[in-house]
Amino acid sequence: LQAWEEGWESRNTPHYLSFYSPDHFQGDEKNFEQWSSHKQRVNANKSYIRLALHEISIFRYPGVEGMVEFTFSQDYQSSNYNKIGRKRLYWQRESGEQWRIIFEGSA
Repeated sequence: LQAWEEGWESRNTPHYLSFYSPDHFQGDEKNFEQWSSHKQRVNANKSYIRLALHEISIFRYPGVEGMVEFTFSQDYQSSNYNKIGRKRLYWQRESGEQWRIIFEGSA
């Protein structure tokens, strides 16, 4: 989770997107290709991004091996947009033991 946060703050969009599963991601009614295009457009217009994550909960997803749910409060600040809200991420272990995000949405 910390590496994902740092990747987002770095504005290195390819690195940030490497935390998402290209084959299984779904979020905000977007598949990975749509999400990737959206994030590239949005991040290109920012001079900085700062995140603060609070009240982090981590749960193993019941009945599914290799899946965890992160829920947290997120304070997002950037050069042109600020928002405080709750977020939920589902991470799944893919081949090679790599953990990737398969769902992102509001909590």
